[in-house]
Amino acid sequence: MSIKTFANVTIRLIGPDGKLKREERKDNLVVTAGKVDLASFLSLATAISYMNFLALGTGASEAQLTDTALEAEIGTRVAATSSASSNVLKKTGTFLAGNGTGTIREVGLFDQAGLGGTMFARNAGFSPFVKGGGDIMEITWEIHFD
Repeated sequence: MSIKTFANVTIRLIGPDGKLKREERKDNLVVTAGKVDLASFLSLATAISYMNFLALGTGASEAQLTDTALEAEIGTRVAATSSASSNVLKKTGTFLAGNGTGTIREVGLFDQAGLGGTMFARNAGFSPFVKGGGDIMEITWEIHFD
C-alpha cells in the first residue's frame, strides 16, 4: 500500500480596514523530515504535537526536500486550528497586526511553537507579500492524502 502526500497553502493579506489586499494559493513541498514525522505519528510510536504551528519568513530560496527550517523566520509562530474533510486535513492560522511584519517570501508548518522542532512543509514559491504593521495575514494549509 502506498499513500501519497501533497500539500498546498493559501495566503491572504488583509489591511487594517478589514479589506482583502491579496490572496494567493500555491502547491508546496512536503519535506523529508515531515514525511518521516508523519510516519512516526501514524505508527503511534511517539506522542507528538503534530503540525500545529505556522511560521512566516523572508527567505527567497526555493523549497528543497532536505529543508528543516525556514531560511529567515520572522515574527512569532501562531497556533493553527485543524479540520478534516474526506482525505484533506486543513491547518489555519492568523498572524495579527504587528506579528511577522515585513516582506513575506516563505511560510512553514511546524510541530512546535518556538524556534526549532520539525518542519512538515515549506512554501517559498509565491510572489512576496508585504505585510504592514496594521495588516493581518491568514494562512490555510491543506494536506491531501491520496
